[in-house]
Amino acid sequence: MSVTVADELKARTFLVEYAIDRAPFSRRLPDEILAMGGFGCRQVLELLNRLCDGITLDPPASYLEFGAYLGRSLLAAAWHNRGAFIGLEDFRQRHQLGGDPVALADNLRRGRELGADAAVLEHDWRRYRPATDVSVFFYDAEHSADATAAAVVHIAPFLAHPSVLVVDDLEVMGVYPGLVRGLDEARLAPRAQWELRKADGWHEGLYVGVLP
Repeated sequence: MSVTVADELKARTFLVEYAIDRAPFSRRLPDEILAMGGFGCRQVLELLNRLCDGITLDPPASYLEFGAYLGRSLLAAAWHNRGAFIGLEDFRQRHQLGGDPVALADNLRRGRELGADAAVLEHDWRRYRPATDVSVFFYDAEHSADATAAAVVHIAPFLAHPSVLVVDDLEVMGVYPGLVRGLDEARLAPRAQWELRKADGWHEGLYVGVLP
């Protein structure tokens, strides 16, 4: 019996909801990745790993991240998962936050040794065109309304069907309005979406949406 697009979307929605439910209790990731520099929290990292789970995704994940920083979230997503894992970082805009290309390269090397194979491109995301459709997209770059909206609009034509959209720091001023505007301008209508709150341990808030 053939699998329809509706079947795939329903299955993806179920898997995302399950990943969200399990992430706060998950202890999959090795301490070496968790100890790398970064601003997120464990359950966000565990969620990214579960969203890219090579056992449940067919074809394997095509993961793209805007704002890779020191690579921790990227490596968390990639750890023991199949697929392509790419992050973008523009260190000219991140030096004030402690961004360090040398530390990033060291983390990527260590990640490969641990079973997390990923790559980071030093690139302005506004000019980047993915070579393949993106099944999981994580935005953690500039947290202004304009940048968040622009990122959603920019990535929309490159999203797989179905795909998962994740936006970090949802409760930081500007991010939520930018997300809403971006979804509207890109004419994206999530089949299911979750607004995960800081009060529940989701760092500064996290948005997760399943797109058809």
